[in-house]
Amino acid sequence: MVWISRPTSRDAKDILRLATRSSRRPLSKSELEIYYNLCAGRVYFQEDSRKLYFVDSPEVDITNIIEIVFSHFDTTPNIEQLYMDQPNYIKASFCIALNENEIASILVALRVSGIHIVSL
Repeated sequence: MVWISRPTSRDAKDILRLATRSSRRPLSKSELEIYYNLCAGRVYFQEDSRKLYFVDSPEVDITNIIEIVFSHFDTTPNIEQLYMDQPNYIKASFCIALNENEIASILVALRVSGIHIVSL
């Protein structure tokens, strides 16, 4: 039997296009369900808690975008690593709580970078 493999690497433009195509809202606002629906190029923003959930990839580095925006505020972002398990062995997504002044700047920077934002 011969296996034909497809290339697995995608460029950032292709990843961002795929992120907009299948953006389902999680059934609940639990962090684990949000993580399940995340992909590179898509973030979830919880309006009531002002938390932004995202994952990074080599092609789409959302952490870098956030750090650039925060550098203009002369602060460093407090990005939290979330885990899927209690002993914190299995990494899930990242989360950052934003204040009112940071929300607009971060969301605009993400949109300009082609990131798909889903509000919860």
